[in-house]
Amino acid sequence: MSMQDWRKMSDRVRNWGRWGENDELGTLNLITSDKVAAGAALATAGKVFALGMDFGDSGPRGICCSDGILCTP
Repeated sequence: MSMQDWRKMSDRVRNWGRWGENDELGTLNLITSDKVAAGAALATAGKVFALGMDFGDSGPRGICCSDGILCTP
């Protein structure tokens, strides 16, 4: 596939601007309350687990400075 073919295809299938210039959700707009309810109805068992992770002083991407701002090394 040539670069020109690739660009034509990407212009045809992209979602940029689909929901307006100020949209910040993108394709998450397709997840309606009905879709969430349908997905929840599929659950047959549940498990509780913590989502927090302790990354220590280095943080997940860089060094956490003393004022709490994430700094990159």
